[in-house]
Amino acid sequence: DIVDDRVTGILVDPGDIKGITQAILNLLSDKELRLKMGREGRKKISSKFDSLTMVSKIRDVYEELLLSKTKKSVL
Repeated sequence: DIVDDRVTGILVDPGDIKGITQAILNLLSDKELRLKMGREGRKKISSKFDSLTMVSKIRDVYEELLLSKTKKSVL
């Protein structure tokens, strides 16, 4: 959910040693790509996980749990 391939990072299949090696070498040799991915990653994280968003999501979970519990106790 967090990493968008070639936008916020580079996805490599588990166990793909050649793939991870190539990804690391690409990042080491391309400063602009590193900076761009860093900027995009920060934007994505701050929009999805800022404090107001997280508080809202946690509140939604609690409300759902309370409604679920209320419905069970009525039955």
